Amino acid sequence: MIQRPRLRYLNIDFDLRLGGYDTTQRSRSIAEGTLYYALTGYARDKAILEVEPSPAWYDYLNQCGVEFASPPSRADKAKGCTASPWGWNRSAVQVYSSLQADIQHPPLDAVRRANSRLFSYTIAGKYDLGVPDTIHFTDTKALTAYLSRARNHPHVIKTSHGHAGMGFRHVSPGCAQEPILGSLPQQGDFFVEPWLKRREDFSVRYDLDTTGGIRDLSLHETQNNSAGVFYGIYLDPHQRRLQPWRERMIRTAHIVARQLHAIGYFGPVGIDALVYTNSAGNPQLASLLEINARDTMSSIACALRDKLHARDRHCLLMLAPHKRYTMPGDPAQFISKLGAAHYAPGRQSGIFLFTPLSYEHRSQAYTPTRHGFFMIGNSRGEVFRLDELVRRTFAKRSTSHAASG
Repeated sequence: MIQRPRLRYLNIDFDLRLGGYDTTQRSRSIAEGTLYYALTGYARDKAILEVEPSPAWYDYLNQCGVEFASPPSRADKAKGCTASPWGWNRSAVQVYSSLQADIQHPPLDAVRRANSRLFSYTIAGKYDLGVPDTIHFTDTKALTAYLSRARNHPHVIKTSHGHAGMGFRHVSPGCAQEPILGSLPQQGDFFVEPWLKRREDFSVRYDLDTTGGIRDLSLHETQNNSAGVFYGIYLDPHQRRLQPWRERMIRTAHIVARQLHAIGYFGPVGIDALVYTNSAGNPQLASLLEINARDTMSSIACALRDKLHARDRHCLLMLAPHKRYTMPGDPAQFISKLGAAHYAPGRQSGIFLFTPLSYEHRSQAYTPTRHGFFMIGNSRGEVFRLDELVRRTFAKRSTSHAASG
């Protein structure tokens, strides 16, 4: 079957808009994020880009044999293209309508409900899938009283919408609560989870069709730092670390699919899971940490894996903050610094840079706020040695993101 061309749009501020957060200070990094979706498409597709990457980036992609989606022309706009955003909201509908793309989206109220933490909390509680001892509050007064009683125990406070970078507050034993509580909305739903001893972070992704059927289900390891903030995706062709938990994660995916279909949602779905050490010192799975009724970074990782002909190999997608890295001025210097460790078509392993080294935004030149590396190897150990090589070559100081454990 010949697929219709897609118009990709990575509206990466989707979660923050749902939460009503002010994204003014993040406008450039949000615009920069639209670049990632160019790599999930092919020449027949289009991608909405809010920045203009340097021509050297396109030359680099061609040199590496990586097909990409280009921006729609002003004349033809996106006629005949199927709208395919990161997440559906009113802003995405308006953008696609202005470009005359073919739009089919779930009810926006269903999208909002599906992405609320109350929705996932309710499902997790009903089927015993979530973090034990999570408590739901509907006002800050009750929340404040609880934290005063539990001030000797570490917690994380989560609002109804948002993510670990914005919307989560970590409460350490004995810390002052006023600044934390003062940064929270005064109204809404709040969820307090005990701070667990993390062992592994996993996710499952699939597409939910309009009949409630699941398509293209996949599982992967998520790379988060000690604060739970995302920085990468690990794809293991053998899924060794996932195997003990695979059946339960797939069961959870089907439970969530039924609940999403019941409220009218269809489209991409991501479910985050966590393996932690319980009070008995044993590993335990919380298979429903949260539901993302939108696309996820794993779709970008899988697209790069396929385009770089690495389906049977270990892959690591890593996002690294620019402030911690000193990058060369052009791709040729990047390739030269890595030498034989750089990816080349036909090579079994290597490092690929999936973000440009410079771009223009509102007629001003910038370097990316985050650099995107994609490592391919024949084993887990080889991939993390490449990760170490990247940090040793480009990091301004010792920067450890992941462990090969």
